[in-house]
Amino acid sequence: MSRHIPNFLTLSNLFFGCCALVFSLNHETVVAAWFVLGCFVCDYADGMTARARWELRPRSANNSTLWPTW
Repeated sequence: MSRHIPNFLTLSNLFFGCCALVFSLNHETVVAAWFVLGCFVCDYADGMTARARWELRPRSANNSTLWPTW
C-alpha cells in the first residue's frame, strides 16, 4: 500500500492544479493561490517520498527534472 503514496500525491498535485486553473479563470485569485500552494506541497512531498523509497529509475529520473534530456 505504501508504494502508492507517490502516485496519490501526483494525482493530488493534478487535482490542485486543475482547481487553481478553474478558480483563476473565475477571477478568484486568493483561492487559486491557495490551490497553487497545495500544488507546491504535493509536488515536494511526491519527490521526497519517491526518493525515500528509491522509486526513481534512470528513465524516470530524467522525467523528474526541468532540464531537457535530449
